[in-house]
Amino acid sequence: MSKDKLKISDLPPLEEIMQRQLKRQVALAQNEPDPAEVVKGRMSMVFSFLFQNFNLMEKKDKYLMKSTARQVAQYGFLSIISPIYLNIKLGKIAFGRIFDLPKSWRFGIRTTIYAVPLLLHWKYTSDVYNHITYYLADKYMERVQLFMKFNDPKIMNPYIEIEENEENEDSDAL
Repeated sequence: MSKDKLKISDLPPLEEIMQRQLKRQVALAQNEPDPAEVVKGRMSMVFSFLFQNFNLMEKKDKYLMKSTARQVAQYGFLSIISPIYLNIKLGKIAFGRIFDLPKSWRFGIRTTIYAVPLLLHWKYTSDVYNHITYYLADKYMERVQLFMKFNDPKIMNPYIEIEENEENEDSDAL
């Protein structure tokens, strides 16, 4: 696996990231009256900054965001297409006898066919979103604060010149 290709499975566990967040809150508890609000405010600042300045993120984090978004979209598409396919197959297998069943059974069967894939997609998406957001907040929280003080892109991404040179070489090769 390349160093540039980061996947969800490569991230630290969510429990470990939450422990770091808790340590930050404990450290802030000495100075701030409500440390949880301060951490939430900083996290929202980090997210808004990262989504406005996506190009300042490290290359592997950009890849993580793009590949995860693509995977979530594919799973969403499958969660819509698979119930339609199953519904058609169920009708063909039952030779139209599904309509002989009571309405409550038909409703239960069809609801299960449509709801289970959508619920699984929703659960996967929310889990991945939480994992990525906590990971990015943990990684970039101090960097964003330092960037706002000094306005130096190398604070956000120490490899920014190397990545720009690689992108220029790739565009020259085309």
